[in-house]
Parts: sequence; C-alpha cells; structure tokens
Amino acid sequence: MTLRKQPKRKVAAQGSYRMASEALETLLAPLRDLSGPAEEQQKTRETVRHALLESARLFSAAAQAISSGRDSVAPGPVTLRTLGLDDAGRLMDELRLMDGVLSASVASVNNGTTILNVEALSVDALVGSLLRLAPPLRPGRVRVVPEGEREGGAVQIEAEFRQEAPVAQQAPPVQQEAPAAGMFLLSADAFFGARHFVSLNGHQGPPHNHSYRVEAVWESQSPDDDGVIVGFAEARGLIEQVADGYNETLLNTAPPFDALQPTTENLARQFFDRMAGHFSDLPVRLRQVRVWESPTSSAAYTRAA
Repeated sequence: MTLRKQPKRKVAAQGSYRMASEALETLLAPLRDLSGPAEEQQKTRETVRHALLESARLFSAAAQAISSGRDSVAPGPVTLRTLGLDDAGRLMDELRLMDGVLSASVASVNNGTTILNVEALSVDALVGSLLRLAPPLRPGRVRVVPEGEREGGAVQIEAEFRQEAPVAQQAPPVQQEAPAAGMFLLSADAFFGARHFVSLNGHQGPPHNHSYRVEAVWESQSPDDDGVIVGFAEARGLIEQVADGYNETLLNTAPPFDALQPTTENLARQFFDRMAGHFSDLPVRLRQVRVWESPTSSAAYTRAA
C-alpha cells in the first residue's frame, strides 16, 4: 500500500497550529489550578488577560511583517522626533496600543521638540498607524529620515503636529433646558474573516488577513411590554447576514470595495448603511457600528446628532 504524502502547505499549517496551541497553553497555564483568596485569583486572571492581548498584538504584527516579504520579525529601535506635540503622554499611550509596537518612552523634551524611543517590528506599519491617529494626535507630516541624515544607528522618524490658532470663547447665554430623557442601548456582535490591502500615501500595502468583529448598537426610549428593545437573536442575525457577504473573501474584490478602499472606517460605514433601515416597525434605531480588525484596533461610524 502506498501512502499519499500530505501537501507541504498542509503540513506547515498543522505545524503552525501546534506551535500556536502550545503557546496558548503556556499563557493559560496559571488558570489551571487557581486557589487562594478571590482577590489574588482575580489578579491572576487580569495578568493572563493582558498577556493574551499583548500576544495577539505581537502575533498580528509578525504576520503582517511576514506578509510584506520579511523573514525576520525581530523588533528594532526607532527614534521618533516630534515637533509641536502638546501631550507626549497621550501619544505614548496610543503608541503602546499599536500593532507591532513593543515599547515607547520619552527620551527628552526641549523647546517644543519631544524625542521618543520606540521599539517596533515595522517602520512602515508605525508610520501608517501614526497617520491614522485621530486629531489632535495625528501629525500633519511624517518623514522617515534618510540614512545619510541620521544621528546614530537607529531608524529616525520625524513627525510635525499642527498648532491650531486659539479661538476666542464667548460665554453662552444661560438657558433653561428640560432634563434629557433617558435612553436604552442594546448591542450585539458577530465575527467574520477576510483579507484586504490598503494604500497609504500612494503606496499599496500587501494583502493580509484579519479576524473582524462587528458590533452594532441600537437605541430606544420605549422598550416593549416585555422590557425588550429588539431580540438579541434578531440583532445578531442581521449583522451576520451582512458579514456573510464578506466572509473568506478578498475585500478589494467585493462591492462596494472594488471601488472603495476597504479600510476599517469604510467597513463600519458600509455595515451601518446596510443595517440602518431594519427594524423600522419597532421604536428603535441604529446608533453606531464599530468594527475591530484586531483586539486593540477598531473604527466606528455613528449617527449624526
């Protein structure tokens, strides 16, 4: 009897699955035999939860690095020179949440120039993440300093932040307003997997995978006689109905993303527009849709006030 050899891709996938499973088992090991005071057990759960989030962020960044053709995913030092930055603490908090950033610290502050030391897996990913920050933390210009202009061996990035002119404030007239009515909020979510690529500053990035999570929030002032806004099963089923059209696809080939860049922001807007007209027979309306592309990165689209 001749044994059929498994395809190399399948063998590699099985090996990768075993490696990932072993890593997960190591992270979950402290939860196997929890004992002692409830407070200590809760601390252990929080430690494991943070370790899982950090591991997911690191694995995601490593996968992106490999997709871009780099065999090495070892972190490297980056010197981030910021001009006109008002709040270095907030920027560091955002940096530490970015995929591929392992650490960030302030090196010096002098005359409006703040130097940050960053340990990152990918310079391109770091630049892209900086340009996707929300104002006022989004820099107006980002430049990777050429090797001939650098000081020292680390990669250097310059980021200039716009300074908005102060606007004169006038005291608003005193008005007597009726107290705002309370509002009930209901949320449901669903998951799907897909690939996409995006272009930033005229450069197309490589196709890569995401496990997307989509959360929709509905609002109502008057639930029904049973105290329900809308059933969870109906809400989740609506999200899954839209998500199924994108599951296991290359988003760039699926309408409307064959003509619209499939960023997380545009995904959130697309889900919102396709779900907003549902449940019109109920006293409820869609308030917000949020899409996660990783455990720490998301974008939302919400109804204008």
